[in-house]
Amino acid sequence: GDAEEGICVCNRRVEDHDDRVTESGAKKWDMLRNTYEEVNPAHGHLVNGALFTRLALDTSEGKVEKILLDAWKIPKPRLIMSIIGGAKYFTLSDRLETNFINGIIDVALKSGAWLITNGYNVGIVQLVGQAINKVKLTNPKRQITAIGLCKWGSVKDVEKLPEPLHTRKQ
Repeated sequence: GDAEEGICVCNRRVEDHDDRVTESGAKKWDMLRNTYEEVNPAHGHLVNGALFTRLALDTSEGKVEKILLDAWKIPKPRLIMSIIGGAKYFTLSDRLETNFINGIIDVALKSGAWLITNGYNVGIVQLVGQAINKVKLTNPKRQITAIGLCKWGSVKDVEKLPEPLHTRKQ
């Protein structure tokens, strides 16, 4: 349902959608009725060097795996850690917060883990992001793989993302 008037289930404004998607008079959103498939132009590198892509909700695990391992050449993880937090900032003592975040980063570095988050810059996810940036700044050779998953409409400044990459087929 619509939490706010004029906001789609994907978190984008209804007016931002293609007419092919919004002309249906149905009230309840349905992926088959309210979306259409096209070749994905939304992928590339962010200014910080991170990779991004836009995927359909029903993209198969196999295709996602091919993108991550084959196209992006991300090393296969020995551990996957999912760190999901709410939109509210949680409170811990400074010592506990530092120990918690350092523990997550330490495990990720030692195990070659992937850190999966919702990509939002709030709460625990924000702290983890700050810790990853600190590792990148203090020791650029040590690498942490962080993967943010969220609705396309939730991506801040989505219209400012770089133009699609045009690379040769592999």
